[in-house]
Amino acid sequence: MHYTVAPPDVPLQVEAPMPTDVSVSEPGVPALLVLPQPTVAVLETGNAATPSEPDTPLAIRTYTVEEGDSVRTIAKQFGVTNETIIWENDLTDPDVLQVGQDLRILPFSGLIHEVRPGDTVASVANAYDALVQDVISANKLTDPYIIVVGQKLAVPGGYRPLPQRVVLAPSPKPDTVQAPPDQDSDQVAAVVTAPKHTLPTLGNTPQEQFISSIAEAAVESADQTGVPASVTIAQAILESYWGSSRLAHDANNYFGIKAQTRGGSAGSLTFDVWEVIGGRNVVQTQAFRAYNTVAESFVDHGLFFMENSRYASAMAVKDDPKQFAVAINRDGYATDPSYASKLIGLMDRYNLYRYDDV
Repeated sequence: MHYTVAPPDVPLQVEAPMPTDVSVSEPGVPALLVLPQPTVAVLETGNAATPSEPDTPLAIRTYTVEEGDSVRTIAKQFGVTNETIIWENDLTDPDVLQVGQDLRILPFSGLIHEVRPGDTVASVANAYDALVQDVISANKLTDPYIIVVGQKLAVPGGYRPLPQRVVLAPSPKPDTVQAPPDQDSDQVAAVVTAPKHTLPTLGNTPQEQFISSIAEAAVESADQTGVPASVTIAQAILESYWGSSRLAHDANNYFGIKAQTRGGSAGSLTFDVWEVIGGRNVVQTQAFRAYNTVAESFVDHGLFFMENSRYASAMAVKDDPKQFAVAINRDGYATDPSYASKLIGLMDRYNLYRYDDV
């Protein structure tokens, strides 16, 4: 048995991607803070830097998997739930652990939540069926409980279901193949929807099912815009955290695209925004694009790169997904210097490149 405990004075090391054009802010545009008000309030500060660790240090333990270990036995050993270990370590298949693999073990049953636009302390707690006071105490928050977009919040007792398959709305005018009824019988004509693409068959893990459910939308976007489907899928995973974000649920917005120049097909979703200008708080409204369907969100994501000249260099290498990821990071899509490597990591891990060859 091998595990180590981080000293109490060593803060949890986490990374917070900060999409500038899409999820949070643009270069030169302040970062967002969220206030726990009944109507969502987001506070923007004059500093674009965002905390990348919880307010309070956490003693994260590291356990090295041994022969015969399973998620269940490890969870029992440390007194946490199976889900706590699965989510903290992003285990694709919880039934498969590699001997020698290092697992991060939280000091409580629950999870770490990355604050997104629209979040409040209450909404975060409620989203995971946790107690508001537990979240406040664990993160040593004080009134008025300001939390920062991109900040990592400890959520003791929180529960996050595994990724769910996204149900795409049927096309209003599907390509169909109709079998005519037999002239001598009362046979009813069968209408079969002809799929536009033949997609790879994945496994049955929740992550793979989620990927399968959004793959058609990503490939369709690639057909229309040229943006690599592999990059689109990776961004959808990263930006919506496997479809669990509020924008994904409420607005079919899987990429956090703001409605700065126009709304989405279903208009926009707005939040009350507090911007600090010259030391004064100014209330504004921040709008995010809303869509009628998931597919519309994905196509609009591709159009975002096509219509924005700053990403011309990325579009010039659209046939190389890895170079495309590097280019959008370099051109200001995210201030997080490791944003491209995170995308590439997802593309490598789940072999998302196969969707570029459909």
